[in-house]
This record gives sequence, structure tokens and C-alpha cells, in this order.
Amino acid sequence: MSPALRRWLAAAALVGLGGLLAVLAESEIYWRFLNPRFQLLTLITGGTLLACGACLPFARDLRPNLWQTAVLVAFLALAALAMEPAGTKSFAPGPPPGSTFSLGQRPEPRGPSRLTRGGTEYVRLSPPELHMLLDERPEYAGSTPFAMRGQVRRSPALDARGEIALVRTVVVCCFADALAVGMPVRVDDPADYEDGQWLRVLGRLREAADPAAREEDTPPATPGVIMTILPHDRVFIPDHAEPVEPPKIPYAFEVRSKEPFAF
Repeated sequence: MSPALRRWLAAAALVGLGGLLAVLAESEIYWRFLNPRFQLLTLITGGTLLACGACLPFARDLRPNLWQTAVLVAFLALAALAMEPAGTKSFAPGPPPGSTFSLGQRPEPRGPSRLTRGGTEYVRLSPPELHMLLDERPEYAGSTPFAMRGQVRRSPALDARGEIALVRTVVVCCFADALAVGMPVRVDDPADYEDGQWLRVLGRLREAADPAAREEDTPPATPGVIMTILPHDRVFIPDHAEPVEPPKIPYAFEVRSKEPFAF
């Protein structure tokens, strides 16, 4: 095969890869492959590859390796197959209808870092952030009032303790590594809450009376993720609990260790 034809084949593969990254960066399924904070970087990378591919046929001194080009073409085929099921309902629970990501867009404004109700000031944060503070910022535990929102998850073990779990799905890199992280919440009757409903609770953390027994509990299942993580030694005691509408983007892409929290 002539060097010129090799350059054109390699150029086509580079253009295909650059186009794939550019399309993915602006697609609604980007978050299932990468954290949205990488969207701009992905778009720049795609544009750079497109430019390199456009210039490659004119670089007469280059002699692209056919095997390397073949591997790149095979990767493009696999990537296209991966993106196809990502757009179907069977792949994973997606954002609510009408929810989309765009470059530089946050899921929603943070708002104030605290919420006041009944004369008490509550620190606004997400269940995963509160979970992380148990180890990193122990001064927050105990008497500090918190306000958090999340999805209700139930299990027989939690029901027996008079508790529900309040969780958020945390996407660290992509949906493949997503975890549901949250807190057990004491309630009057778990049957009053539906699995999957969104709830806002205001209250305080307390030490759990039976941490050893809790370690043996099977955590509640969260559809689409590999694991639900709850602390064994803390329980959240609410002053108020009320149903709320889910946020526009229900997934947590950021977990902060200080105020203002991502909430």
C-alpha cells in the first residue's frame, strides 16, 4: 500500500475519532461515559484530532502504521456500539425528561449555604457530603443541624429499625462507577414513604445504638448502580421531613468537604 493511501486512511480514522469525541461532548449521554466537568476538555480534544486528521494527508514524510490504524478503526467501531445502547432506556436510569447537560452548565444554582426554619439554621448539603464529613470533619457531627435532600430507599432491615435511607447517586468519573451514598434516617413509620421518592429532611446526626448489628444488614438496592453505601455508626434524626420535587439533574457529580456544599 502506498504511503499516500496510508496517510489518508489514518487521517480518516483520526477525523472519525475527533468527530466522535466532539459529538459525545455535546450529547445528553456524555455523563454516562465521563463526568460532565470534562466536557470542555473532551470537546477541545475532539477538535484537535479533527485538525490533525485534516492535516495528516499533506504530511508527506509520515508513514502511518497500518496495524495502528486498524486498531484505531476497531476502537471507533466499539465506541459507536457503546454509544448506541447508552441512548436506550435499558442502559441505565437517565435524567428526567427535558434534562440536558451543556458545556459549563451546572445542574442548578447552589443557592444559600444554609437554610433557616423555626429559628434554627441548618447547613445545606447532600447525603454523600454528610457521609464524607463523618470521617473528614468530625466537628460537624453531633449538634450541627443539617438540611439534605435525596431519594428514599427502603429495605426490610431498615423498616425493622424504623428507618429509611436517604441517598444520592454519586458519579465520580462515569455512570459505570456510580454509587448510591447516603444516610439512614429515623422516621415514625417507613411505610409512609415510597421507595424512590424525593425527600428533604432537616435535623441532626446521632450515634447509632447498634453499629455492629448494622454491619450485617443488606443495604437497600438502588436501580442502575452497583452498591448503596450507608454508615453503620450514625443515624439522622429529623426535625422536619417533607416531599420535594427532584432536582433537574438528580445525580451528584461533586462532593464538597466545606461550605458552600453542592447540596
